Amino acid sequence: VPAAGWPHAVVRTPSGEVAIALARADVVQVGAVRLPAPALSETVAVAPDGRIATAGAMDGVVAIFAPDGPLIARHEVGGRPVRVAFDAGGNTLAVALSAGGAVALIEGGVVRVVPVAGVPDGLAFSSDAARVYVSDVAGGQVTAVDVRSASVEAVLAVGEGTGAILALP
Repeated sequence: VPAAGWPHAVVRTPSGEVAIALARADVVQVGAVRLPAPALSETVAVAPDGRIATAGAMDGVVAIFAPDGPLIARHEVGGRPVRVAFDAGGNTLAVALSAGGAVALIEGGVVRVVPVAGVPDGLAFSSDAARVYVSDVAGGQVTAVDVRSASVEAVLAVGEGTGAILALP
């Protein structure tokens, strides 16, 4: 797929299109359509209903687009957002704030910020969406965050630093 502008993250949409975060171009490309993204968008996630989320690592902004392209929400989260992930139902969006030592939880237009261990990078929701696991890319820890209460349940030592993370049922 031709994608000029420093391709950084790739996901597949429910309609079968490929969505690519183009960090240098400040764009999320969905098929042939280029959506204006926040500055230095290094991440992209797609909800089951086709909404597309990205975050600008330079400006601390999360943008959410409708499946057909229009911007439907913009949230200031700060903290150098480097990763976004929707829960399985598309109800909650988690945002790893690497410079803020936190994860932002966005649900119903409300942003809640939860401090976590180390330098947040990877994100994974539990299958029931009750928890989001946040990996520490520098210190080898994973923080389990209770989504409902927006509080830390546990910090798990996992050895070396972890970036990407996957939660299995």
